[in-house]
Amino acid sequence: MKTINLSKRLKSVAHWIETQVPSPIHLLDIGSDHAYLPIALIQAGIIQSAIAGEVVEGPYQSALSQSIECQVTDQLQVRLGDGYQVLKEDDHVNVTSICGMGGQLIRKILEEGLLEQKLTPHLVLQANNHEELLRSFLWDHGYQIELEQWLQDKGKTYNLMFASQVGKVINYSTRDLKMGKKDQIIFDASYLEYCQHQILSLNRIIEEMSQAQSKDANFNQTIDSIRNKLNWFKEEVERCPFC
Repeated sequence: MKTINLSKRLKSVAHWIETQVPSPIHLLDIGSDHAYLPIALIQAGIIQSAIAGEVVEGPYQSALSQSIECQVTDQLQVRLGDGYQVLKEDDHVNVTSICGMGGQLIRKILEEGLLEQKLTPHLVLQANNHEELLRSFLWDHGYQIELEQWLQDKGKTYNLMFASQVGKVINYSTRDLKMGKKDQIIFDASYLEYCQHQILSLNRIIEEMSQAQSKDANFNQTIDSIRNKLNWFKEEVERCPFC
């Protein structure tokens, strides 16, 4: 039987599903990337069942072949469809994973799932940009972000969130939206590196903007917003627990 070895970023997702989602675990993996994540979780005995959703025929066929080769077809269903459309009324799924996409696309999938009344009690989201769009959606629609982590894998930076349905709107500030809530962020070496990189990047942007010969009407507002974010990242570095 073939076994699946997960990438660094998918190992983090698997760990959170194992440690944060109540058993029995029934997973919906949207944009399943050859069904690597659900197959590995089934093989490890972490989840009881999974649905792997793919919107493109090629990856769908690949996921189907992987499920057969890895002998998990009794616990894994591979379905062709867009986002939450692959879920049926009699499916009993308690966690959704949506990984390796941009924040705008993940939010679009969540919005469509909300309209279809198919969102699951727990969500594991891994965006490679625009994570603030996910924070606002989750807090505005009754999800508490319980954990948030930054990680690098193969030269890309990913934001990983674990959220649970609490049934009430969560209050948040502009800082929370842009940075995440302090008590929910896992402060590790990857997060410190991310903050330090953002400080360098924002300083460079401010310098380039200040040197520009032509400035539009929104210049002061824009640069003040960037300076606020720069100060927030500096505050994060200053509170580093292991520095």
